[in-house]
Amino acid sequence: MELTFVGTGAADWKAEQRGEPDYRRFSSVLIGDDLLIDPGPHVFWYTEDFHCPDLLCSVKNCLLTHSHDDHFRMDTLARIYAHSNAELWCHRHAMDREQVFAGLQVHGLHTFTPTSIGNYIVTAVPANHSTAVPTEQALHFIIEQEGKRIFYGCDGAWLLRDTWYYLRELRFDLMIFDGTLGDCNGDRRIFEHNNLHMVEMLADAMRQNHVLKENGRIMISHLSRLAHETQDRVEARMQGSQIAVARDGLRIQV
Repeated sequence: MELTFVGTGAADWKAEQRGEPDYRRFSSVLIGDDLLIDPGPHVFWYTEDFHCPDLLCSVKNCLLTHSHDDHFRMDTLARIYAHSNAELWCHRHAMDREQVFAGLQVHGLHTFTPTSIGNYIVTAVPANHSTAVPTEQALHFIIEQEGKRIFYGCDGAWLLRDTWYYLRELRFDLMIFDGTLGDCNGDRRIFEHNNLHMVEMLADAMRQNHVLKENGRIMISHLSRLAHETQDRVEARMQGSQIAVARDGLRIQV
């Protein structure tokens, strides 16, 4: 699998900062050329800024972690759909399952249920994060293809008990965790987002319990503008923990 980080920022990045060094668009990841996680408002900024206008033309399926505005926009889906008839997969209460937008098909996902989506097997697991929809469950995703397995865990703090019990029976080539809060302590968002010390503890648990494969990698994304310094400084901060720091435009092979 190839991953392209279309955005790596939390919701506090401002439009007027676009174009500045180390600018982060709202978090989104493209897997291969056909599976997009979180069709938020910035994904087409990425195609403009990185001069790749056709990047999203082959997207067939979009996964939605949750319905917050920095992760989901209907007009983004409309533009993607105009090229490829993409389908949306989300928690069954994120929106009306029967909703059709210009022919867009919306599928409700059940947690802990592997689902064939295009060329991938996707399992949604509950995230420790809330939304404005009382019955909506925010999601993390396990994505498998041809013997490779990744975990995408943005937004969310820690791991819920049932999610951990499910993950510990699996082995991952790559795990991407929410790193929103930097080294902040006492921030009210800590009940829904990780700081870097929390990520380090999560990484230790994944390695020691062999959830991460021997040559597997751990990364952070979804970084707050106010809680982090430059990309270079965050990378230096995490180097001792062997945790990589995603940046907009980064492409990796799994």
